Amino acid sequence: MENINNRNFGHPISLKYRQNSTFKTTFGGFVTIAFKIGILIYLVFELIKVVDKTYTVTNSMIKRNLFVDNGVYTINEENFDIGFSMYGLSEEQQANLDNYVNITFQQGQFEWSADGKSYTFEGKQLQLGIALNLLIFNQLGKCGRHRFKGEVFQAESIGIPYAYKCPVNFSASLQGSFTTQKMQSARLLISKCNQTNLSLKNQSAKCMNDSMMKNFFDSFQVNVVATNQFIDVNEKQISPIKTVLKNFYATGYHNMSLSYQLKIGQNFLISSTSSLSNQLGQLNQTYYTVRDDVLQVAAQTLSTDLVFINFNMMLDDNVMTTNLELYTISDALSNTGGIIGIVMIIIQFLVSQTQENLYYQQLVQDIFQINKEDSISQNGSPSKSRIIPSEQTLKDKIIQDGYQGSYQKILTFIKN
Repeated sequence: MENINNRNFGHPISLKYRQNSTFKTTFGGFVTIAFKIGILIYLVFELIKVVDKTYTVTNSMIKRNLFVDNGVYTINEENFDIGFSMYGLSEEQQANLDNYVNITFQQGQFEWSADGKSYTFEGKQLQLGIALNLLIFNQLGKCGRHRFKGEVFQAESIGIPYAYKCPVNFSASLQGSFTTQKMQSARLLISKCNQTNLSLKNQSAKCMNDSMMKNFFDSFQVNVVATNQFIDVNEKQISPIKTVLKNFYATGYHNMSLSYQLKIGQNFLISSTSSLSNQLGQLNQTYYTVRDDVLQVAAQTLSTDLVFINFNMMLDDNVMTTNLELYTISDALSNTGGIIGIVMIIIQFLVSQTQENLYYQQLVQDIFQINKEDSISQNGSPSKSRIIPSEQTLKDKIIQDGYQGSYQKILTFIKN
């Protein structure tokens, strides 16, 4: 018989109170209005974030495996720029700089042999526009105002258009590292004057003697300036990729060689431009950074042709990817919808008991009529002739208790 009663196709029962599936009270109406006003205020604040173009910034750093990544990365004036200036020199030394030092920008390619016991090096030097020992030279010249990605204010602040030299039509290739089979790098080399190179510029010119060169190397200073880019997350109107000029300072000494290793990093910016959704209008951009990584110090003598100062620019294996997610209308609506669901559950839990009590009270009042006469008769109230004034309070209490007792009995019966 029990299995017969468990039917799947019974007629559904849906009871309504006064043609409504829910019981409506003034208390419930007040809570509903307050809830809707709160949600509206929350939505307004969310839309303000959209108007203000609020970003969510996510940075991720990965290591480029240079043993596997054999790609060649090209830097030029459009994405990276570099220049230098020398200080601490007398007017005579400044006027005859080529008679003291040989300064070159060099593109180098380094490769280990198959057995790892030897290596080969091939260079293309960026200096004079002539060929020497199978090395191609280009011209060094003053850094114009258009250099360093158009950062005119920064450039003029440190006197770049007046005192700095840059490689003309600068372009270099970067690949690998010293630990990989192949490596390409760019270098700024400052070495002792070489008579062969000097004669190609001016046949009558002569390199200074060792004593004068010693005084030169003990007093000169060099400052290298390079572009360094970063992400400005507070930029709302134009590109968030900003450029600053980074300085690398070195001092010379006649019996010391300094080698600086500068890492050029290729990084990525992924940003959204649509206020409707992050899935629309995504923009991928590349920016470049520079950092000093290693400084090597070695003994040196004026009798050799070794390099006194070397700024070696290599590929950085650190790759930063920045994701700028614009806060969109889709995000605002999604967050508001989520808040609605959560707040509704909380409010329903808090007011459910109160609403239930109000419903049953109203239901009892609509179905039953409980009067004080019934309560008096049920409690066996004495006749009026026996009531004395001092007993009036006790009578009222008996009547009230009887009334409430009948009311509570009906409520309990309906609920159960």
